[in-house]
Formats: sequence, structure tokens, C-alpha cells
Amino acid sequence: MKFHLAQIRNKDIVPCTEVPNDVRDHIQGILSTHKKQKTWKRQRVEQVVNGQQNSSSASGGAPPNRVSSEQNGSVCPSLLFPHASPSPQPEPVVYDGQNQKQEHADKKIALFFFYNAIPFSAATSTYYQQMVDAIAECGVGYRAPSSEKLRCNLLEKVKANVNDVHKRLRDEWQQTGKLLMDKYPSIFWSPCASNCITKILEDLSKLEWVSTVLKEATTITKYLYSNEWILNTVRKFTGGVELIRPKISRYVTNFLSLRFLVFQENNLKHMFSHAEWLASSASRRPDAQLIKSMLNAEQFWSSAREAVCVFEPLVKVLRIVQGDMPAMGYLYEGMEKAKISIKAYYNGIVERYLPIWDIIDRRWNMQLHSPLHAAAAFLNPSIFYGLNFKVDSRMRNGFQEAMMKIAIVETDKVEITKEHPLYINAHGALGTEFATRGRTLNAPGDWWAGYGYEIPTLQRFAIRILSQPCSSQWCRWNWSNFENLHSDVDMTTEWHHQELKGGIPEAAHDPDTGTI
Repeated sequence: MKFHLAQIRNKDIVPCTEVPNDVRDHIQGILSTHKKQKTWKRQRVEQVVNGQQNSSSASGGAPPNRVSSEQNGSVCPSLLFPHASPSPQPEPVVYDGQNQKQEHADKKIALFFFYNAIPFSAATSTYYQQMVDAIAECGVGYRAPSSEKLRCNLLEKVKANVNDVHKRLRDEWQQTGKLLMDKYPSIFWSPCASNCITKILEDLSKLEWVSTVLKEATTITKYLYSNEWILNTVRKFTGGVELIRPKISRYVTNFLSLRFLVFQENNLKHMFSHAEWLASSASRRPDAQLIKSMLNAEQFWSSAREAVCVFEPLVKVLRIVQGDMPAMGYLYEGMEKAKISIKAYYNGIVERYLPIWDIIDRRWNMQLHSPLHAAAAFLNPSIFYGLNFKVDSRMRNGFQEAMMKIAIVETDKVEITKEHPLYINAHGALGTEFATRGRTLNAPGDWWAGYGYEIPTLQRFAIRILSQPCSSQWCRWNWSNFENLHSDVDMTTEWHHQELKGGIPEAAHDPDTGTI
């Protein structure tokens, strides 16, 4: 049992896998102590035997107290009357060898942490003890993997394993979601809107002309940030504006960098033709000549302005979706406004805007769109009561489909049918002066809570729908990093409404006024 609990292998003993580490170490120490004591006793016996034999040979007689065994032919000295020694042997000090080994191992681990500046918090990782246990199982002679093996083979294996686990869990989540929706019919399932819009930006970045201009913009910005003197010169000519602003999404970062280049077009051209730059040694290098030729190429600036005007409406929607307030009531209208802005930029030329629309519709219709988005837009007073707003059939159908799914009780459906026209015509409290002002000043959910008391059933469902987030980004990132995606503009409902009405931004619009 001791060997079983001490995890010491033997032909008839199976090590225990569930014994606590402190119990295992304690039993190993006991066994080690017994082993040391037995070794010392055996050495004492040998010393007594050798001493008696030496005494016998010196005196010519046999040692006293010698007992013969006729059965096995062996002779054992008596331990009751050991041979006296002129200098008695000192008692050996018994120590715990296991504790000494563990202390030695602890020091080696500590040195590894100290000399490589590894944070002490790494010792709290679940993989820390697992690593130590795996090394102990390999025994003496185990060689740790080299840096090359860690960087290549092992990293690729772990990445492949993570991808497999992610795919398996994703399939399980989809199946679980379907089961939940079957069990609870009032549940709506919709993917993260922020992720879907980012995927749209990714798809647009793969277009040949967009990919080319983004690569050229990256080359320019890398050069401008490659040298401290060059960067200081750039800041001098651009008024201290940073051309690179790291964001959460790589595609948003690429768009922002391109947009700031477009905004600083004249300043950058002026810098590369200024006497101060021409007099510097940096201006005569081949890479500087290449950047100057790229900045003077009209094709680059034309493509850059086009890419900015295609990306900007979508990034506006992304900023609204990732805001600090529920954006369910703005997503449907925001995507429609983005498409209209892109169409207007191309002056309605089908061959120009239709490929962009196809990319947007593929993600929107097949992945993101839900009747809940249409219902939220229908119930958003800032949109529904807008002067230029026209309710299309898709929005009406989406509203009715969402109401039929949410309102499980038959009496709720009857009440919604009665209250629906009152909302459309803004009767009663919905048409008062305060309610009219609050359509753009209040959040949609707050507006319904304040002025929808005369239609309580529709009010209850409207607040529930309009209070839903449509992005999971704020659950993933720390708020201090997340808020970098926003400008200093207050994320109010009125601002949301103005963003949707804003149309296409001018390429030379100041990036520090609140627009991404």
C-alpha cells in the first residue's frame, strides 16, 4: 500500500493516480528513511564481522558468541555482544533525500523563471503543474524540446489541435442552439454583428484593386515610421497627426491608416518636395525615392479615395454596433444606409456598385439578418418617424414575424394587433411634444418606457427587443482597449441618428472630428 500511494512502480504494484501530492511526498520520505536505516544497519553488521575476524586472526582463536547454522552453512555474528572497538563509529545522520531532491528541483525552476524574466503569474497556469508531471513521468534523461521544435513542430500541432477543438465545439454549439430554439420557440439566434461586419471588410479587402492599394498604403506607412527622424519630420508637416492608430480589428486598422493617408495627401506631397527633406541624406536613398514615386502616382490616390468611400459607411455601422449602448434598433437601417451611400458614390452605375453590394448581401442575408433586426428598426422611433423614412415590405414582414414568435400567449397577440395602429399613427402620448422631441434625444428603449404606457403590451415587447445588444465584442475585450475604437464623441442616440443620415464622408474630412 505504501508503494502504491508513493507512486513507486513495481511488477505487482500499480501507482495511484489520485493520491494528493503532499501525501505522496510524505510516504516517499518515510520509505526513503527506512531504506537509509537499513543500509546503515547492514554497514554496522559488516563492520562487526570484519572487526571480529581481524581480532580472531590476531589472537589465533575463534571469535566469541559465534553461532553456526548447520542447515544453511552460513555464519552470523552476534549483535548482542559486538566486538569492542578502540574508536567507536559515530552514528550516521539520517536525512530526507526526497526533500533534498525537491529543493534542488525548485531552485532550478526558480532560476529558469528569474533568468528569462518569466512572470511569476505563469506558475498559476493549469499547464504549469501538468508540464512538471509530464517531465517526471519521462524519468532521468529527458531532453527538453529545442527552441526550433517549439517554434515549428509543437506550435503547429497545438494550433491544429485548437482548430479541431474549435470546429467540434462550433458544431456542438449550433446543434445546442437548434435544440434550445426547438424547446423555447421565442428564442432568436443571431451571430455577432460586429464579427459579420468585420468579415464584410475582410471580403472587400480581398478585391484585387483594394488589396493593391492597401499593400501600397502599408508600404508607405511602414517607411514613414521606420526612422525617428523621418517620423518627426512627418509629424512636423502633418501637424502631429498619427497615421497609424492600432484598433481591435486588423481590417479597421488598415482602413484607418489608408484614410489618414488620404487626409494628409497634400501635406505628404509637400514634405517630399520641401527643401528640408531634399537636403537630407534620407531623401537620396532608394527606398525614399520609391515612396516619393508612390505618393506622386495619381492612380494610388484615386484608388485610395475610392476604398475609403466604400469602407467608411460600413465602419460607421461597426462603430455603432460596438458602442456602449444597445444598437439593435440601428443595425437594419445602418446596413441599408451603407449600401445607399456606396451606390451614391458610384453615381448609380450598376457595374461599379453591384460587386460591392453582392459582398455585403452575401454576409447579411446568409449569416446576419434576422427578423429581430427588422422589428427593432420598425420599433425605433428615430427611424420610424423620420421624415424621409419609408417602411418597406421586408421591415413590416420582419416585425410581424418577430411578434408572432415572441408573443406566445394568444391574448398578447390580440393586444399587439390592437395597439399596432396606435404606434403607426402616433396617437395619444406617442404624439405629444415631449415624445416627438424624445424620438431622437432618447434611446429607443427609454423612449418606449417613457411614452408607450398607453399601449403596454407593445411597449413591453418593444423594450425587450430594443434593449438587446447585437455584438459580443465588449464581452471579449478589456474596456480600456475596447473604447479605443471610438472617438471622443459622446455615443448618444442623437449621434447615432446623425451617423445614419450622414451619407458619404468627404475624403478630406478631418479624422479627429469624431468619424473613424
